[in-house]
Amino acid sequence: MAKNKKQTGLELMLLLNSTLRQLNNSVAREIDGHFKDITVEQLSLLIALWKKEGISQQDLGEFVDKDRPSVTRLLDNMEKNNLVVRITSEFDRRVRLIYLTKNGKDIQSVLIKNSETAVKKSLKDIDESRLSDFIFVAEKIKNNISEDQKAERLIKLNQKRRKL
Repeated sequence: MAKNKKQTGLELMLLLNSTLRQLNNSVAREIDGHFKDITVEQLSLLIALWKKEGISQQDLGEFVDKDRPSVTRLLDNMEKNNLVVRITSEFDRRVRLIYLTKNGKDIQSVLIKNSETAVKKSLKDIDESRLSDFIFVAEKIKNNISEDQKAERLIKLNQKRRKL
């Protein structure tokens, strides 16, 4: 008997959630051997900063899809561990820009190597075309959700304006 779309959607949600949790745990085990104080969540911020440092906390949060309190908590711990520094913007004192410390830069190659080891293990026996298809579908799902969320925010904003 064919599954209906609703069941398939719920199964997809559970599968993606479980897969992400297991992949994060695998990466955590790989990096824990070298860096006891770095979590997978912190690693996501480091990866973003290795790509572009000197960005605001807000932009960093949007880049890694984390809310403001989570980013603040992660950065507090990363500052304590001498991985990042927050510097007030010279153009806007309300904005704090995030920069890597020397330590934050120095650990890049080892952390990437350890993370890639875990990811490679998870991708064994998956050919490149299937992986490309999966990435395409995952990005499409993410974009669809983002578009829906933007539309919902616009509707709520318009409703608030009408009440004023």
